[in-house]
Formats: sequence, C-alpha cells, structure tokens
Amino acid sequence: MKIPSIVNVQWLAQAMLKTKPLKQLRILDGTWRLKENGSVQAQQDFLDEHIPGAVFFDIDECCDKTNVYPHMIPNEKLFAEYAKHLGITNDSHIIAYDNDEDFGVFSSPRVWWMFRCFGHEAISVLNGGFHKWLAAGLPVESGEGKPVETNQPFNAKLNPYLVRDYETMVENVKAGGLETVVDARSKQRFQGTDSEPRPGMHVGHIPFAGNVPFIELLDERREFMRDSEQLKQVFSKHNVDLDRPITTTCGSGITACLVALAAHQSGAKHVSVYDGSWAEWGRRATPDLVERN
Repeated sequence: MKIPSIVNVQWLAQAMLKTKPLKQLRILDGTWRLKENGSVQAQQDFLDEHIPGAVFFDIDECCDKTNVYPHMIPNEKLFAEYAKHLGITNDSHIIAYDNDEDFGVFSSPRVWWMFRCFGHEAISVLNGGFHKWLAAGLPVESGEGKPVETNQPFNAKLNPYLVRDYETMVENVKAGGLETVVDARSKQRFQGTDSEPRPGMHVGHIPFAGNVPFIELLDERREFMRDSEQLKQVFSKHNVDLDRPITTTCGSGITACLVALAAHQSGAKHVSVYDGSWAEWGRRATPDLVERN
C-alpha cells in the first residue's frame, strides 16, 4: 500500500488505534522556529503537551554541526544514529507534525524531506498539525517523549538527487537556469525590498529563480496545506512547469521543503531542495549572482 505524503488528524487517530498496523507508527514533533530561542521554546511546548507517543525531532540537532550554515543536512552515519535514537527503523511509518503558532504546516516538511533524502519514503506530514489535533478533542500527553526501544538499525543511504549544493546552483545559473528554481520566501524578500532576518547578507534572489511564497500553498487561514488541485493552480499561476526538474529554496531550507512537498503532491517527479538556501547564497554569492526586481 502506498504511504500518503499528507494525512489528517482523523487518519492518524484511527491509525493509532490499530493493533496490527502494516508498519510501525512513529510520531515526530518537527516544530522549528526562526526567532531567538525558538528551538528551546519548541521543545518546552513539546514537554507541556504533545500527541501521545510522539518524540521531538530537533532540526537544529540533527544536522551537520561542522557547517557554518544553519541546520544543513548531516551525513548518513549521523542521521542513522539520530533516527535510531528516536526509535525509528526502516520498517517505521513516520508521521511528522508542527506545533507552530502561525501555520498548520511549516517545518514538518523538512523532516519529511530529510527522511526521503536518506531513502525512507514511509513518512507523512500531518495536515493542520498539533492545533488541529487539539481542536478535534483528541488526547495529549506531557513530559519527555519515550522512544520505542529497538535493536534494529536504521540504514540511511543519501539520495543525492534530492539535494542541491551551492556549486550546483551556480552551475545552473551559468547554464541559463536549465533547472527551475522556486523560491519560497515572501515577494518582498525575493525582490530585495525587505531586509533578511539574518544580518550581513545580500538581499534579492538567485538569477532565473521564480517566486512561490509558501503561504500561498496554505489555505486562507494558514491552517492546512491546500489539496493537490489547488496546489497545481498556485504553481500554474506562478508559471512553474511541474514536468521540469525543480529545485526549491528559501531562507535556510525550511519552507523550501514545504514547497517541495507541495510540488510532490502536485505530481512533480523531480524535486530537490537547495539545502543552504539564502542563508548560504546571501553570504557566498558574488554581486553578479544576485538579482533584485
């Protein structure tokens, strides 16, 4: 049975009741916040209350800490160790969710993308996140999450086609933008009329990139990701050809994954994420590799 990339709270509540699921269910709170001490607050919110059986996936912990850019994807060994630490095996069906103050879906697609990068496709994002779980009157628990103990390893094998680095992005610019690049930031940041939240960076965008602000992929109340037909309409409005290879980018590789998930839901077959995103490009790129309009 094909694992859906997006599920709703009713689906998850029913799946948790099954005594003999097809795959072991593992629930991850993938909340991440940009603001100062955002990670600390997200973890405290998890301790206060979370979906029963969930554990916290720390995006700022499961990363390449030798890299100067934020939460860059780790190597296979580190990711495998972190996944096993959370009680996840290659037989697990993972549900990633957000407990975000403003959006029903925000950083959990980063968790979705990371597991897919390392060969694990049995992962779904909870549409509406924790707030919709609460709104449905479903149970919660508090305290530290307790990973299921397992002796099975998590075997991670990086799929390089799902990740783009700085050098590859530069090559794409020099080739005239053969690969479609979709920037998830706001129109103002994309055009360079707003400053970046991280200091000391260029403003603007990568040459040949197009702009699909991630909030347009959510409903008007920003509670759910839109359905596949609505997502296709958003991409079409922004002249994104879903049949071409697509690379998504954003501020630091978080909402780029939301756009990647939306493209995947819309039927795109070749979608990668520029991991460093503007946090890297805005510091490394020479002026001729930055556009403002």
